[in-house]
Amino acid sequence: MWGTLENIRVSSLNIILEIKYKNDIVYVPFNDIIKINKKEKLIVIDPSEGLKDLNKR
Repeated sequence: MWGTLENIRVSSLNIILEIKYKNDIVYVPFNDIIKINKKEKLIVIDPSEGLKDLNKR
């Protein structure tokens, strides 16, 4: 588990998930989502290698 969904940013071309990971925010592109399970409040992603460290705020 990476963390919790803090926000969803929507721009004209991209949808970005802001995931709180420890004390950082990691930005995950919407196209990395594999599955959304509303009942369990779970989003499954397939992130590119190094994404967690690449775009921390």
